[in-house]
Parts: sequence; C-alpha cells; structure tokens
Amino acid sequence: MNSWFIFALLTVFAWGGSDLFSKMGSEREDIYSHWKLVIAVGFVMGLHAIIQLLTVDKAYSISHLITYLPISLMYIFAMVLGYAGLRYLELSVSSPVCNASGAIAMVLFLVLMNETMTSLQAVAVGC
Repeated sequence: MNSWFIFALLTVFAWGGSDLFSKMGSEREDIYSHWKLVIAVGFVMGLHAIIQLLTVDKAYSISHLITYLPISLMYIFAMVLGYAGLRYLELSVSSPVCNASGAIAMVLFLVLMNETMTSLQAVAVGC
C-alpha cells in the first residue's frame, strides 16, 4: 500500500474527528465556547509554525509576516464566524461552513482590500 494512501485515510479520519470534537466542545449555553475553540486551534497552529521556523532550513524575513498578516487575520475571522455558528447548527450543516474558512477568508480579503481575481481564481475558490 502506498504511503500517500495511508496519509489520505488518516486525514479523512482526523478531519472527521476534528468536526466531531469541535461540535462536542461548542455548547449553546456557553457564550465563549467559540473563542475557546479558536484559541485551541490557534495554539496548535502557532506551535506548528514555531516548529517549522526552528527546523526548516529556509530564510525567514519579517516582511513575510507583514505580507501575510492581513490574509491570516481574514482566515482567523472566518474561523471565529464558523465556530460561533457551530453552536447553533447541526454538524452536517456546520461542517461545510467551518471547512470553507479558507474560501471565506479569500472572499473577505477581496472585499475588504478592494482586490480583483481572475475567472480561474474564482473557480478555484468555488471548488
């Protein structure tokens, strides 16, 4: 069996588990549950970023941080909206909404930064 297939299967199960535990962690009565999820996800993503910066042999410039900061903020904003909606929606409805945060971040970036995209880019965002 190819290693890529094993990783593909692990990804499917991990993604499904992520949705399940996200839904279990978002209580309707807890008005801060979406913030708890965002902080937990941000901690893991930040830890991954630190490990990458310390172990990968590529030069990193502070200009990269400044360049990608607006897009990162849009992604985080989309995550907050998705996790807030997770409290009120069924998992089968909220999962596609939460997992669309990358596309939502792109749309927010285009609207708020007054940018345009080509038709090929629009198809990529829609898929």
